[in-house]
Amino acid sequence: MVAVDVIETQLGIGQRRVPGPANVAIGRYRIERLIGGGGWGLVYAARHEILNKPVALKVLRPDLVADPAHAQRFLREARIAATLHHENIVDITDFGDEGSPYLVMELLRGRTLMSVVRDQGMLPWTRVIGILVQLARALACAHAQGVVHRDLKPGNIMLDDSSGVDRIKLCDFGLSRLSSGDDRITASGYFVGTPAYMAPEQILGTVTDARGDLYAFGVTGFELLTGSLPYVATNPVALVAEIISERRAYLRDRIPKDVPDALVAVIEQCLAVDPAKRPSGAQAIEAALLAIAAPAPAAFDLAGHIIGNYRITKVLGAGGSGSVWLAEHASIGTKVAVKILRPEIAFIPGAAERFVNEARAASLISSPHIARYLDIGRLPNGQLYAILEYLAGETVFERLAHDVRMPVHQVATIARQVASALVPAHAAGIVHRDIKPENVFLMSVADEDVAKVLDFGIAKMGTGSGPQTQLGYFVGTVHYCPPEQILGDAAGPAADVYALGATMFHMLVGHAPFTGDATEIASAKTVRAAPRVRVAREDVPEPLASLVDAMLARTAADRPTMAEVFERLGRRESSAPKAPVAVAVATPTATPAATPSTMFASFEVRRSRTGVLVLAAAAAVAALVLVVWTPWQAPARPAVAPAMPVLPPVSAPPPTPPKPAPAAKVAPPVVHATPPKPSAPPRPIKHAKPAPPPPPAPAPPPPAKPAVPDVMIADPYGAQ
Repeated sequence: MVAVDVIETQLGIGQRRVPGPANVAIGRYRIERLIGGGGWGLVYAARHEILNKPVALKVLRPDLVADPAHAQRFLREARIAATLHHENIVDITDFGDEGSPYLVMELLRGRTLMSVVRDQGMLPWTRVIGILVQLARALACAHAQGVVHRDLKPGNIMLDDSSGVDRIKLCDFGLSRLSSGDDRITASGYFVGTPAYMAPEQILGTVTDARGDLYAFGVTGFELLTGSLPYVATNPVALVAEIISERRAYLRDRIPKDVPDALVAVIEQCLAVDPAKRPSGAQAIEAALLAIAAPAPAAFDLAGHIIGNYRITKVLGAGGSGSVWLAEHASIGTKVAVKILRPEIAFIPGAAERFVNEARAASLISSPHIARYLDIGRLPNGQLYAILEYLAGETVFERLAHDVRMPVHQVATIARQVASALVPAHAAGIVHRDIKPENVFLMSVADEDVAKVLDFGIAKMGTGSGPQTQLGYFVGTVHYCPPEQILGDAAGPAADVYALGATMFHMLVGHAPFTGDATEIASAKTVRAAPRVRVAREDVPEPLASLVDAMLARTAADRPTMAEVFERLGRRESSAPKAPVAVAVATPTATPAATPSTMFASFEVRRSRTGVLVLAAAAAVAALVLVVWTPWQAPARPAVAPAMPVLPPVSAPPPTPPKPAPAAKVAPPVVHATPPKPSAPPRPIKHAKPAPPPPPAPAPPPPAKPAVPDVMIADPYGAQ
């Protein structure tokens, strides 16, 4: 425990004494011990006096309080860091000024990466890649909001490995700046940062953007892999000269041979002197690292293996987190898809949680438009697997790759099915948070598109289960997620409405509403309204275009609910017939052109009218039967209608007819809807003598069916 007088001397501000061993308080926080300090701040472990919550308190050094530039920089760090919400960025909770400014952060466990490297030297590459993936996600979140760190280094990265899994937090945004404005505080002719981790353009004082952080990322990665910096200079002047020089030592020779060449290539690309030759962004770095961590499926071929009651037959595909295999039931041959989490990424925090959360979320929703999970478990080696229904078809993304854009009626049909799946999801408190073309799968059933929503892996569940933050660089995909999701705010059902609207825009127009790299898209979404659909494609009917425009509203409260989207996608204008005719005459007719009143005739709408169409068809058939069987006045027709049974000739009855024998049965008369007019008076019917009774008349032949037009009833399930 640091002595009270030492703390008071370091703080140099007017503290008040409180009972206890560390009897110094700042604002509502009681200081417990000194954690560490830097060039212009001191960090203490403290506790909220009322809530008793442990926190970290960062205070400006007393000798810098009088300098307005330092005070302004301190305040800016608090404001910038408070806008970033990410599992790999330290959380800022409060700010104050008690004679000297201070900010309150979450109290982190662990130690800095700098101390880890100092104590352990180089780290195994399998461990380094997990750390770098998290660091790339933290940078992508900051860059998406226009924040450039400018002092990325191992000393500003906290590592907590107490649970057996490395989890990092990016700290110290004191030198950060907003790329959207000129907030530079440093005087002209000076640079800020730690020279060994600074990009050449940062040392030269030229324009610095997010690519400067990518350079520091490369230096940090090299140091974790080797235990040293990527330079050979032995003094500060030579170091600066080497950084800005095109002549560099060959890095591959200094990195252990067991490190994959692909990982070395990522580090070398980040360390390019020319910013244009560095990766396009932190998201691209993350994707490259995940590809390295998840090798090709051939590295662990499972064909022929038995999982549960299913035999693996072949691989269907692979991604950053897992692979999908086709399997058949060993006894009955039922086909299923088996999704297996890769063991190579098991060390990445949240990967297993995401895998389980996807199965849990999908199982809670009752919808035919969500891929069904049948089972989940672990292989003998501990790998997680899930068994799903087997889907044959393609994703919307794959279709757009060759069709570029889709017909209006297809977009309305697919979107309404997706909405029908998300309405019960939202009712159950589940928000998908990653609706995009890649996560909408299309199957063809009776020449109709049947959509299935995939990948609830980052879904937010109302019960609080599942990952609370993203496994990408933030929750969702920047091209399709709404502004509030990019900014780290709570993503409610309105986030899915926006993402579905962006997906519909892509299907209609051929590209997402905003284009460019991740940083450009994220910045544009937070300051600009989405473009109008009909500006990019004029033939989109106004009802559909206005719906998509409303779904892409910047403010969540201005968007329709998913239930309203579902209803509007199925709505017909009042001019449409109340009961559409489902019987088609034999003469072919031209198909009417799509109009606003017919464009929303979708999969679900036709299915809901099936009963009405069947009744209409039956009524039409009955009417035709009556017309054929209703007699009319005709010249010289036989006295008896052809369909009437012919009775055998008998003699006239006696005055008092005897009782018929008990065994005799008289055939019931045939009743017509309209009795035929006889051409002559009816002959008197004579009954036969009681015994023996005449043989019963033979059953009349069934009347010939009249010609009935073909009946066409829309059934997208192909059940007819």
